[in-house]
Amino acid sequence: MFSVNRYLTKRIHEELPFFLQLFLWNCIAELPVPKDYLQIFRLSGAGSQQIILHSQEVPPYEKRYQFAVPFSPVTAKIYVITEYDANQKPYATMLFAEEY
Repeated sequence: MFSVNRYLTKRIHEELPFFLQLFLWNCIAELPVPKDYLQIFRLSGAGSQQIILHSQEVPPYEKRYQFAVPFSPVTAKIYVITEYDANQKPYATMLFAEEY
C-alpha cells in the first residue's frame, strides 16, 4: 500500500530534513504488522537526540526510535495517509498534522 507513489507537501519538503523523510518512509516499509491507511509520527528532541514515536490505530502498533542527529531535533506531528486515485491506484502523502 505505501510502496506505490509517494508524495509530500511543500512544507515537508522545505522543513523536514531529507534524512528524516527517508527514515519515516522506511519505518512504514518495515512495519511488522498490516499497514493502516494512516501512519502517525510524533517527533521530539532531547539534546542532540531525535525521538520518533511511530503509531497506527488498526491494527494497534507503536514503536519508539531515538538516535543522534547532526542538526537540531525536529518537534512535530506528521501524518502519512494512503488514498486512492480515480483509477483505484493507491498513493501516499506525507504532511505535517498542522499544515497551514
